[in-house]
Amino acid sequence: MFSPKLVQLLEPLNGHQWNRLERFVASPYFNEKEELCSLLALLKEAFQQPALVKRFDKHYVWDRLFPEDAYNDLQLRRLSSDLIQLIYAFLSLEVRKESPLTVNNDLLKALIEHRSWKKHFAGVVKKQEGILAKCRRMSADLRYEAFRFRRLHHRFEESTRPKKVGLDNLAGSDAQLDRFYILEKLRNYADLVGYRSFYAKRAELHFPESLEAFIAGHEALDQPLLRAYWLVVQMLTREREGDTHFQELRELIQEKRAHFPLKDLRTLYVHLYNYLVILKINPGESAGYKKLFELYQFALDGELLFVSGKLQFQTYKNIVSTALHVKAFDWVEAFIQAYTPCLPQVHQKNALTYNLAKLHFHRGEYEQVIDQLRQVEYEDVVYALGSRLMLLKTYYELDEYLSLDSLLDSFRIYLRRSSKVGAGAPCDSLDLCVLCNGLSALPPGKWRKLESLAVEVQEGKALAAKDWLLEKLRECDPGLAVEPEVEGEMEAEG
Repeated sequence: MFSPKLVQLLEPLNGHQWNRLERFVASPYFNEKEELCSLLALLKEAFQQPALVKRFDKHYVWDRLFPEDAYNDLQLRRLSSDLIQLIYAFLSLEVRKESPLTVNNDLLKALIEHRSWKKHFAGVVKKQEGILAKCRRMSADLRYEAFRFRRLHHRFEESTRPKKVGLDNLAGSDAQLDRFYILEKLRNYADLVGYRSFYAKRAELHFPESLEAFIAGHEALDQPLLRAYWLVVQMLTREREGDTHFQELRELIQEKRAHFPLKDLRTLYVHLYNYLVILKINPGESAGYKKLFELYQFALDGELLFVSGKLQFQTYKNIVSTALHVKAFDWVEAFIQAYTPCLPQVHQKNALTYNLAKLHFHRGEYEQVIDQLRQVEYEDVVYALGSRLMLLKTYYELDEYLSLDSLLDSFRIYLRRSSKVGAGAPCDSLDLCVLCNGLSALPPGKWRKLESLAVEVQEGKALAAKDWLLEKLRECDPGLAVEPEVEGEMEAEG
């Protein structure tokens, strides 16, 4: 393959980006080497013809570009490097185009150089004022550009009328600098505290009590975005008041959603999610599931969970598990039908059949569970394990003990032979097979055996379907001293 680095850089570009890139590379202002235009055209041809990729090596590229010259590896590598640098410049300009404030500030910086450009400077200032007046979602980047704008305006006034310079722009630049600084410090500190919950690596940020006191009394906290990150810090660092800050933060972003940039909304959602999962649900506070379910509903409504237009499989799975935990069965059914097509194509078929089977199981519709699981393809180890575990529980619920025994035997063989199962999963699932076999074979009235089995279940730290086993033990003896178990730990998000 010719220049994997160059190919990887071009691969994600869509048709419009390709057209703009071609015009950029063809511009003599940016590029004086015709060979780079030819190389880019050759690469585009390769992307459009998948069969061509197989023979797209260095010698093929050289022969197409320089058919009459002897192969020169150094020259070809330099061409590839030059084209990469051009693409970097193009991508940088593409990003700048998304921020008119940045472009106009750079223009103002140039216009300051000559007093004769005063009218032009005034025209750009008017344009900047109009853009800022329309900005409802003031991100940290926009705060910084607002600071630059006011600062540049003040510098221009100093250079053109030093004895009559006003102070409004100086004060305005200082106010925007405060907001930018406070917002960035809060975002960084919130991330640091959040990462400490699930990263072994540590880092220290300078966030002294005096700075916290300064922020606490600052008028900038009247701004929704700054207030939101302040609440994140309070929620994660003041454990006793965490629920109060969680509630205030959730209400703030629901009421003021239009004031938050989408990127910040997603970040704030992750902080809310991790607070519930790490500090509430995983330690055993099952009431956190209801709040998490409500949070998922809010995030779905705003499409905060989508990455490049797709819903991630792990998120989809967590949503189904959470909704089933709070017994929102009708909602789960509607969610599965509506959002399965939003998954990457490779996950859609199994996700639909497997999660409908889970829904039927939680509703007690066990015959439908068996019908549904017949459609699941077992190439994926997640579905292979999950389907067998669900089928095992279903046979037990239906008193199908012959089918249960047969499944237990085949399940044991699968776990011992499969090379795809994760390191801890075989032991956890084998323990489940043993305990489920003991539960199904338990003679009536053998309470000592029941108590012994309960001890084994409760001591299984990572036991698959532990909550279900405890429930079945309580059904055998409602007076049995077993502690309720919440569903398996959920993963934090980063």
